[in-house]
Amino acid sequence: MEALRSPALISDNYFCRFGDVWDAEVVPLLKTDDKRVLQATTLIELLQERHPGQFIDGQARTLQRRLRDWRAVNGPTQEVFFEQRHVAGREAAVDFTHATELGVTIRGVLLEHLLFEFVMSFSGWTWVCLAFGETYEALVFGIQGALAALGGAPQVLRSDNLSAATHELRRTGGRALVPRFKAVLDHYGMSSTRIQPSESHENGVVEQRHRRTKRALAEALVIRGSTEFDTIEEYTALVVDIIDRRNRKFTDATVLDRAALRPLGIPSCRPSPTTSTNGSLARLEIPTMHTARFAPRTISIPIFTWREVRTMSRDLVVHYKRSTYLIRPTDETRAFTVAKRQVDSLENASGVVEIRHEGRSLPYSVYDQQPIIAPGEIVENKRLGAALAVIRTIQDGRDAARLASRKVSLRAKDRIREARACVFRSTWAAVPA
Repeated sequence: MEALRSPALISDNYFCRFGDVWDAEVVPLLKTDDKRVLQATTLIELLQERHPGQFIDGQARTLQRRLRDWRAVNGPTQEVFFEQRHVAGREAAVDFTHATELGVTIRGVLLEHLLFEFVMSFSGWTWVCLAFGETYEALVFGIQGALAALGGAPQVLRSDNLSAATHELRRTGGRALVPRFKAVLDHYGMSSTRIQPSESHENGVVEQRHRRTKRALAEALVIRGSTEFDTIEEYTALVVDIIDRRNRKFTDATVLDRAALRPLGIPSCRPSPTTSTNGSLARLEIPTMHTARFAPRTISIPIFTWREVRTMSRDLVVHYKRSTYLIRPTDETRAFTVAKRQVDSLENASGVVEIRHEGRSLPYSVYDQQPIIAPGEIVENKRLGAALAVIRTIQDGRDAARLASRKVSLRAKDRIREARACVFRSTWAAVPA
């Protein structure tokens, strides 16, 4: 057996052979390797070229250990990750993730959508809903839906620096919670913790859940044999079923989570009297798809509504969120033309706006600042045909640019497509049979 072994393997100096070249050749290379890209196999090949017959491939493992030990003491400082130990009921993490890549279609049309996920850090209990933009309304809708299903609120809500929840501080360059989102957290007794910009691993609980959820959805679609659905509700039911099955694996830990949650309190349908320069918060806690049961009857509780105080001009005009609302003249509203009045603008999570004065809802119409000229109007006004055709061309270019822009939300793009579809239908209605 001794004759079959390489002399280098039985030599007493085998582990010391790097002593001659280590300090002179290897260490200088390691000092310049700030990104730690040099591997032991590469260095062995280099030493074999410089010193023929002195080093063999079998010494790579020994060199790996020496590289490890040297870098631990003398190498560049490494980022340290501490093990996270979560406490039951203390923290939940929330975030959006793009899910269009799943290729889901609704009656042949690709569904461009996101998933909102709420994950309890201790148990892993998850709540998911579809979203069509990282908007404030979608964020609050998701949080409220999760809290209602969970039956309580954790102490801390962790997230990244969502523009729907935070804004940039001009002087310091940092970010702070927007007032209305802070009001939501205060209402549920939750505090906020956020990750550093571009450090998604700091929100690893929900980021890992994103990957697992989308993998589970992709597998379910393969098993189903099709990514085509007749309605969004049918697709949503599949998503909910997958999440419910995964949550059943965490039953014991979820019980501990729920036992430590803060109670949601008694729902209230009356707006909070607390006001600020940006408006006030309507304290409506339970989402529309849930009901509250109070013996001996069951009542529905409206969804969270954002309330802002606006000024109505003597011309019965109200401006809210870059839209102009024209109050319809009635016997009641004509009395408002004497002086300006303060009105309440109420908007729920679905985007429906209601304008009230002293508790009474005011009828209105929305002034379209970018109206679309229907081709039917060109037929009826032949003398204006050339001018209207130019306007239509400009509008087509404008709409195409907005649909291609990443700054326009998915909801806004849907409104543009819907408006263009209405124009298309009116075109056929105007064409003589």
